[in-house]
Amino acid sequence: MRILATLITLSLFLTSCADPTGSKDTTRVSLNGIFILNEGQFFQANGSLSFYDPEADSVQNNIFASVNNRTLGDIVNDMLIVDSLAFIVVNNSNTIEVMSLNTWKSKGTIPAGDYTAPYNIALAAPGKMYVSNLYANSVSVIDIASMDIEKTIEVGPNPEGIAVAGDYAFVANSGFGGAKTVSVIDTHDDTVTATLTVGDNPQAVAVDLTGRVHVLCSGSYGDWNDPNDDTNGGIYVIDTEKLTVLDSLIIEGHPGRLVMDDKGNGYFKNGQVVQYNQRTLRIKNDAFIDNGALYNFNYDPVKDLFWGCDAKDFTQNGELIKYDATGKELNRYKVGVVPGKTIFYYQEN
Repeated sequence: MRILATLITLSLFLTSCADPTGSKDTTRVSLNGIFILNEGQFFQANGSLSFYDPEADSVQNNIFASVNNRTLGDIVNDMLIVDSLAFIVVNNSNTIEVMSLNTWKSKGTIPAGDYTAPYNIALAAPGKMYVSNLYANSVSVIDIASMDIEKTIEVGPNPEGIAVAGDYAFVANSGFGGAKTVSVIDTHDDTVTATLTVGDNPQAVAVDLTGRVHVLCSGSYGDWNDPNDDTNGGIYVIDTEKLTVLDSLIIEGHPGRLVMDDKGNGYFKNGQVVQYNQRTLRIKNDAFIDNGALYNFNYDPVKDLFWGCDAKDFTQNGELIKYDATGKELNRYKVGVVPGKTIFYYQEN
């Protein structure tokens, strides 16, 4: 159970490819591999989806556009896999695109609402998803079968990361650097049951091997022209039963991203990729991946590999980078413009 929970936390779902909408797909494409979410450029509507096939050790680009004869839209930010469907969050287009994993065809588009800026997505409970809305200061509750937004939950300012642990969803309210809270939503009745204070600018949330929630705070910038009034970032650990902050690790500078492996380690970006102990919060390696150019990274527990996204200059096509379990670079692959996230997908045998 611990291994399965870790896989789900890392957006890796082992599925039987049933379609919760009840419709049938007849054409099949490769289902084992990695989806790369290429954000694209603001206001250019050139976000795209790439797919890495581990058997061929190659990447196929623009898979959604090649099948549907249109792009995904403006800023592809997150994706959740539920059975045979991918729910793709397109931030600046204010939509959630629904794609069949069997055919890569669109199954529909869920409008999030004007100026909501949907940001991150998580499975809240069987049949129900949560989506944080960056501009609307809310979380949308989406019924998977009907693909409708059933209600919205008011949370803190500018919610970003969201993760579910036990009966609760934990939402990082960044306030674009001006907030320091995590909203705790009871997934049974979709109400905010607690608001916890953490560090400045909470952005990312992840669940560790013991079920505790780690919140990465990037710190406040204050006056952008005056670095002396910045505050440091940090990682704050939440007890998911008592709903209290247990411990924290203060990090000098403005860290970003947050990843957990299945060996008891956590990772964040602070220039290089830093490795720390999930339980003790002690830094183990301050340059686990010695590449300050990475825009994002992730850990694949099935293949025991790390994957980095290099966005280059944010205008040209970027690269997907494969690393072994020690952080050593193995290979690079050309992907789309501004690769921002990797989503792992493996079928059950």
